[in-house]
Amino acid sequence: MNLFNTKFSEDKLHKNYLQVLRHTQAKDRDELCRWSHGFPDRDNKLVDEFQTTFNSSFWEIYLYQLFQSCGAILDWSKANLLLNYG
Repeated sequence: MNLFNTKFSEDKLHKNYLQVLRHTQAKDRDELCRWSHGFPDRDNKLVDEFQTTFNSSFWEIYLYQLFQSCGAILDWSKANLLLNYG
């Protein structure tokens, strides 16, 4: 999953996404890519939403990384995510 392979024309892109695309934000892009590593895009629309609406997708990725870093075990086999600590 490549969050920064832009799929839409600029007029469809969210202002926060455009800010992260600036060349001075390379470290932020790298960090977001690190956070999203292993995140299952179950409905195949995360990248689209990240680029066009940004905020909710950003928080999904952020919380995923937060839970991972706390040692949470995420069970993606159900419609609703189950969170356990191992």
